[in-house]
Amino acid sequence: MNVRLFVPVLLITLLQGCRSCWIIEPDTPITTVTRYVVQSHQFYKPGSFSATLDGENVTAQFHPTLLANNKTLMLQNGPFTGGEPGTTGVYIGEPQRPEPTRYASGGRQHVFHVECRCVEGAMCGYSDEIKFVPLNFSASPSPIDISAASGAVNITLTADRPLTAPVVVTVSAHLLGANPTAPANHIRINGAAPGAAVPLTLTPAGGSVYFYVQNTSPGGFWLRFEAPGAAVGSVTGVAH
Repeated sequence: MNVRLFVPVLLITLLQGCRSCWIIEPDTPITTVTRYVVQSHQFYKPGSFSATLDGENVTAQFHPTLLANNKTLMLQNGPFTGGEPGTTGVYIGEPQRPEPTRYASGGRQHVFHVECRCVEGAMCGYSDEIKFVPLNFSASPSPIDISAASGAVNITLTADRPLTAPVVVTVSAHLLGANPTAPANHIRINGAAPGAAVPLTLTPAGGSVYFYVQNTSPGGFWLRFEAPGAAVGSVTGVAH
């Protein structure tokens, strides 16, 4: 190749904001986040890829090995804990990207960051990053108070944004103040065995799902709401 022609092409690539690799998923609109996909440029330098999720190195979890002009994928089906405190109306994605989605969420923000290098002689950006707030759950009433007279309380479970697909949420009861966490064997969810976890499904059409809790004896407890790729939610309660 004629070097005098090759250099201008690379300079044009740089001026257009090209990166040696960039994030394809997660992308907007964000509900649950279980897939992380990275695309490489033709000038990507093999072996230079690295990735972090909330500061933790997750490079080894991507498959296949990233090659030039290719994609690599990481699947994580666990729920989200930790993260940085979010703000109301946090951007889901980077504000500089076209038409970012904005949700009125106070959930915690997570950061997915990737870095790659270009082959010798090529000039291009070497990193990409997306900040996102995954799906959050809330319950009402909060806190839960199971009176001795009623022995049961109806609960409304709600997602903090419109859903694009059904989300199965596992609801479990735990003893308040127990360390390590222990099941609350005095609490039934939807009539299941005391202490047993129960799956509930939030749908795009419904928006909320309803269930009830009842007690077999007095005591404090808390409910945990968990779904793959969503933030863990909770609500405390007491049974009299």
